[in-house]
Amino acid sequence: MISLKELLDSSFRLLGIKNASASQYQDALVALNAMVESFSVDRSLYRTMSKAEIGLIANESEYNMPTGILSLEGVSVLHSNSNIPLVELKSIAYNELPTKNTVTSDIPYYYYENADKLHVYPVPSINAPMYLYIRSELSLSSNLVDMLDVPDTWIRPLRYNLAVMIAPEYGINTLDSVRRIAASSKAILEATYSNSEVLESGSGVAIHLVTLLNIRLLRFILLRLFQKI
Repeated sequence: MISLKELLDSSFRLLGIKNASASQYQDALVALNAMVESFSVDRSLYRTMSKAEIGLIANESEYNMPTGILSLEGVSVLHSNSNIPLVELKSIAYNELPTKNTVTSDIPYYYYENADKLHVYPVPSINAPMYLYIRSELSLSSNLVDMLDVPDTWIRPLRYNLAVMIAPEYGINTLDSVRRIAASSKAILEATYSNSEVLESGSGVAIHLVTLLNIRLLRFILLRLFQKI
């Protein structure tokens, strides 16, 4: 994990800029936020995955969702020392249920109505921890000394793509190698997240499962492409 300042400094170094001024840091930070926002729109890049706990309450079937959620990837309930994944019900199936007030200790389904409400079915008869596996947008601090809370695999694409983005402001022509690394690292990150799922491992912990075959194929294609340049 690195600080926001360390990330900006590493991008400046790629452009040959040393001892950046306060205004340069501020401009780079604005550019970084704009870049992250554009990547978030582009095929769901740079969105963080997290696990939030809310209480499953007996005789309650509707729950308020945390704020800032972009998508809900899964739900599980800790019951009898086992983390049990719930099955998602689509809107048609949920709306066609003959009754929604059946009460039981088994909670096999959930219905995510919108960004505000989560429904479980049948109605629970127990109190238990309930976990939400959610994607939320990456939020960057404006304080340069704050740590950048992203996976290590994100540092390289952020560093190189930021350098490419801010270079024109200083009249600098980025090296071909910098542009290639910026493009390839972003492509690999995109492939990683577009081919990942949130699953329940044997120990009941939500994990990302990446389709390694697709990643290796992409790396092979990029390698052959660079050899021809």
